[in-house]
Amino acid sequence: MKLADFESHHIEGIANMGGAHFKVPLFTHVRGNLYQGGCPKPSLPEEFKYVICLYPWEHYQRSKDVTYLEAYLYDSLDEPDSNQLHLLSDIAMHFIENGKTLIHCQAGLNRSGLLTVMVLRKMGMSSELAINMLREQRSKAVLCNQTFVDYLLGLDK
Repeated sequence: MKLADFESHHIEGIANMGGAHFKVPLFTHVRGNLYQGGCPKPSLPEEFKYVICLYPWEHYQRSKDVTYLEAYLYDSLDEPDSNQLHLLSDIAMHFIENGKTLIHCQAGLNRSGLLTVMVLRKMGMSSELAINMLREQRSKAVLCNQTFVDYLLGLDK
C-alpha cells in the first residue's frame, strides 16, 4: 500500500459551511510539532507520533507506534463544548511537546482548525492571528464555520 505524503496527496471539494471550493494538502505543518489535516484513506506517514482524530467515522489505519486519541466533534452551527476543547487542547499540548502531532478531521478545515487555534492560543497567539495564519498556510476555507470563528474570537475578549 502506498503511503500518503505531504506533496502528492490532497483533498478537494466544496465546504459545507459557506460553499467555498477548496483544494488542500493532506497535511499542513503549522509550527513546531503541530500539523493540521484531513483524512482520506491512505496510511499515515511514519513521522507522526500522535494523532488527534476529530472525525472518528473515518480515520487512518492504526499503527502500534502511534498514540491515537479520537473525539466526536461535530461541524455544526451549535457552539462547541468549551470543556471538551480545553481538555483536548491540553492533551494536544502534551503530545506536541513529545513529538510530531497531527490534528485531523474529515477535510482538515473546521474541526481541526478549531482545535488547532485552541492549541495556538495556549502557545500565546490570539484567535484572530491564529485563524489568519491557518487560512494563509492551509486554505482560505479553513474555519468557514462562522459559529466556530465567533466562538474563537469571543475568547480574545
